[in-house]
Amino acid sequence: MYSQTDIIQYHDFFDADDYRVIKEKTGYGSEWKYGHTSLGREHPDFHTTTPFWKIDFVEDTFFTDHLLNKIQQKLNTSFELYHVYANGHTFGQDGSIHVDAHDDSGRTLLFYVNPVWDLNWGGATNFYLNSGEVHGVYPHGNKAVLFPGLIRHCAAPLTRAFKSLRVTIAWKLRTNG
Repeated sequence: MYSQTDIIQYHDFFDADDYRVIKEKTGYGSEWKYGHTSLGREHPDFHTTTPFWKIDFVEDTFFTDHLLNKIQQKLNTSFELYHVYANGHTFGQDGSIHVDAHDDSGRTLLFYVNPVWDLNWGGATNFYLNSGEVHGVYPHGNKAVLFPGLIRHCAAPLTRAFKSLRVTIAWKLRTNG
């Protein structure tokens, strides 16, 4: 049974230098690819999903080693990394409700890149808790959210007033031990 206490928010998660590099690596002219969805192509509901933007960082040691080490130090926890990538959403590209793990050892650290966010833009990450409650976490620059990968969640719709790319980085992790 999950509740809001299982969704932990951290402000100013990375230091200023790392945050600057993250913004550079997820900025325009980077390796964005269109067509990613919240559900894999093999999922029976794949045809109902809306595609959005993605950069895969699985071979970028800044994300897989440097930042992963900082995450482990900050959280005082050892993790096994099984994927890291950036998601990009614009108006009309909301995510589908999904889980990130298939067992209790799965964790996701979701990091919000956009340095400025207005609540009028929408775009929260909605968590669907066992009680039937929806818990929304709004983007804020350099904020991270750690949650069990079994919690159903999705990127909520962005409003037409948002004229950019909502960028998050997801570290898909497993606890060691």
